[in-house]
Amino acid sequence: MGRVWTPDELRKVGQLCKKHGVYIISDEIHQDLVLGSKQHHPTATVTDAPVATLASASKTFNIAGLSNAYVILPDEALRTKFDEFQRRNAIHGGASVGYIATRAAFETGSPWLTSLLVQIRENDVMLRAALAEKLPKAVVAPLEGTYLQWIDLRAYVNPQTVHDVIEQKCGLAVDYGEWFGFEDYRCFIRINLATSTENILHAADRLTTVLGK
Repeated sequence: MGRVWTPDELRKVGQLCKKHGVYIISDEIHQDLVLGSKQHHPTATVTDAPVATLASASKTFNIAGLSNAYVILPDEALRTKFDEFQRRNAIHGGASVGYIATRAAFETGSPWLTSLLVQIRENDVMLRAALAEKLPKAVVAPLEGTYLQWIDLRAYVNPQTVHDVIEQKCGLAVDYGEWFGFEDYRCFIRINLATSTENILHAADRLTTVLGK
């Protein structure tokens, strides 16, 4: 989590998929949220394997409520099948306001994105420093992209009580590792960094106060 894949890594995945007849569905909804010196490389641009690219402006510009997303299907035959499938489900297009907002975001939203990335990086540094000082055995995953910080708390919480500790004692709403299909990651939590400094400081204080005892 939080990795930005390199072109070489993407090419190797593409080679394996092409060899075994696997069609790649590349979810690139976090494509704009890249931190530091890393760069996003769309999967379809670095491999000749068949790729369907899914994306949206919703994560970057916080417009998920407008229900606008897009799929890029270079294969004309597959695109026709996809359109037919959409029509059978009575989906003929999105809301006009969603199209307008998406265009406005991509064309004029650069200042917003710049400030957002600064905020995410500052929050990442703050939370990471607080945990390193007071919960040194917590493992915080490197953050190369997105606004979601993964934290391994296995040194401090029991898998059977992690929900109670985080929700009732810390008073925090987070995502848990097992929600993504991995029971072994019950003691992993995911924190949203795309918020105010005050919220991150509060989260850091609650985690270190409760788990540091």
